[in-house]
Amino acid sequence: MKQALFAVGVGFSLTVLPASANPCVLEAQKQEFKPVYYENRLKSIAELEAKTEQLITVSERQLELAEQAYHEAFASKFRLQKNHVSFFSRLVLNKDKLLCSNRAVGYPNNNAYSLNLLTPSAVTAYELNQFLKGTNMAGLGAAFVYAELETGVNAIFLTSLAIHESSWGNSTIARNKSNLFGYGAYDKSPYDSAVHFNSIEEGVVFVANKLKINYLLTSGKYFAGSTLAGVNKRYSSDSKWGVKIATTMNQIDASILANQNTGYEVK
Repeated sequence: MKQALFAVGVGFSLTVLPASANPCVLEAQKQEFKPVYYENRLKSIAELEAKTEQLITVSERQLELAEQAYHEAFASKFRLQKNHVSFFSRLVLNKDKLLCSNRAVGYPNNNAYSLNLLTPSAVTAYELNQFLKGTNMAGLGAAFVYAELETGVNAIFLTSLAIHESSWGNSTIARNKSNLFGYGAYDKSPYDSAVHFNSIEEGVVFVANKLKINYLLTSGKYFAGSTLAGVNKRYSSDSKWGVKIATTMNQIDASILANQNTGYEVK
């Protein structure tokens, strides 16, 4: 009995198992399989790396093209000539082609109050004119866009500031002296001391440049930050001045987004 049991055991380990289950045979198969598996795996990794590198190259090229288009569209007088711009101005889709960024003013989430006022806007003269239509500032959109192109100060900020300082172009200083910002007006004699400009355009560019030099650059004598919050500290005694300007900027932005006519689907 013991011998029979032993014989069965021996038979099970030596003869019942298929040859491929033999440890020596398995090891040989492993050695044969290993190089093939790893060669295929390395090939897959290499292909994946090549595709990744290709995508990176394409993405970098797209960024270069985006930067080029930005400078062509917004660092030029393109915005004085076209009704709308569709690159870095708002998120639009033309079929499957993504054309641009998201907002008109140049800041996310309507946060005009904390916007660096030297941030380029994407507004056109036409869009500002649409917003200003029916007021005493009608038709002045190009003046603000041109001032931004010349000085770098955000055009929607300049428009909002002019609205606030001139009561939508209704102030006597604005009407008689082409001075939308009340520049040079002192409390004791506001009208007499206010600067007279030869044109609205001249006044807007002049004041934009003064704001940049004195308030928005770190070298400025009144610099306390390049946002509305920073400018408010030295520009106005009204602690709510910056909030009021930001509110108008947001209104302009919302109006542009609601009334744009680019022919694209807005997302």
